[in-house]
Amino acid sequence: FGDSLDKWAGEDPKKIEFANSIKRMAVAVGTGKDPGEAAGYGAVNSFAKNVMKDKSTAEQEKLAAKIKEIMDLDLKNPVIEVGYRSLGLTNHSLIIISSDNQKPIVLEGMPEDQIGGIKARTAGGGGVGYGNLIKQVVSVPNKIKLSDRQIVSTPKGMTREEFAKNLLIGNLLYDNNALYVDIPELSPIGANSNSFVGSLLRLAGSDFKPNRSCWGWERDIWQ
Repeated sequence: FGDSLDKWAGEDPKKIEFANSIKRMAVAVGTGKDPGEAAGYGAVNSFAKNVMKDKSTAEQEKLAAKIKEIMDLDLKNPVIEVGYRSLGLTNHSLIIISSDNQKPIVLEGMPEDQIGGIKARTAGGGGVGYGNLIKQVVSVPNKIKLSDRQIVSTPKGMTREEFAKNLLIGNLLYDNNALYVDIPELSPIGANSNSFVGSLLRLAGSDFKPNRSCWGWERDIWQ
């Protein structure tokens, strides 16, 4: 695993730093240490501490393999955007990762019991009957108008490719385990689709803010 990471990193300083952080995380997991402290690389630090420590060894190995797939993904000149769909008083948001050589990648959250139609909607943001907030792509990027898109600046200290891959890793590590509530501001627990987008961006190092109403944006999905 370490050799393949070194081959992938080559002589690129940023890739070497990222690969070394993954190897340190793997060593920490294997020796019972805190993987978050061992990682030391932005999003890796956060997701390792919040997610990896609660996984079994087999699950950790599976996640590590999937992380490597993301690291190996060739994204030429990626552009990260937040897209919006109006819901009246608020908006539904999603992340769109476009590049010169890949089809657009959409990262999106939805209520598990509202795919294909509203079910058991309750007043006051209670969310009873919605189930959990799950990773579910229902939007088609080319149907979202340019006026309903907002480009996300790359955080300082990383490339656009690194930013995109941090988002993909965050998406991978979300376990679909947050209770869905339609208005998180009215509930002490739970999150919605905007919480999903906001949380992924913050985990990846971004301080991006939407330019329109997005209820639930500040609620963290890793509660």
